[in-house]
Amino acid sequence: MVNHSGICRRLDCWCVLAEQMNPSYTSLEHFAKSQPTLEDLKKMADQLAADFTCNEDLSLARLLDSNKRDEIFENATLVLKYFALYEEFAWAMNVGDIGRVEKCLLPWIAMFKGTGKHKYATHLEQFLTTVHFDLPPDMRHAVRYNWLINATGKPGKFRAADWYVELHNLQIKVKSVHKC
Repeated sequence: MVNHSGICRRLDCWCVLAEQMNPSYTSLEHFAKSQPTLEDLKKMADQLAADFTCNEDLSLARLLDSNKRDEIFENATLVLKYFALYEEFAWAMNVGDIGRVEKCLLPWIAMFKGTGKHKYATHLEQFLTTVHFDLPPDMRHAVRYNWLINATGKPGKFRAADWYVELHNLQIKVKSVHKC
């Protein structure tokens, strides 16, 4: 659901950018019929990222008086930024990129703290600190590279190890219920 919501919001942003380029592009269909070049699409993608997700002016805008701010745009930008972070995190987990997973966790820790989820944030912080600074190199390697597992061996099918433990527990419960 998060991925689809992010896609829909970004498509709305593409529509806004297309219309800014040429007011006759009142929909993405009109824009597509113009057969934009790959270079045009790349420029628009960079603009979309700069304006709608990585907006550096957002922090400054939040310092202004409320009558001078566009709070709807600010919130929409933050939502797009969080969707992108979630999508990157999910992608990194699925492909088993543990380094990227760890990097994505850093802003999540700050968000968990900001929303009052201090216990979860503290445990994540302690886990990452322990893995990277307290464990000997061989143990660090073992923990990091066994955090995600791919029982199927198929590309993009890595899962957190605890998901497999929970699935196994469920299968045991289901089998014991059927025996009764």
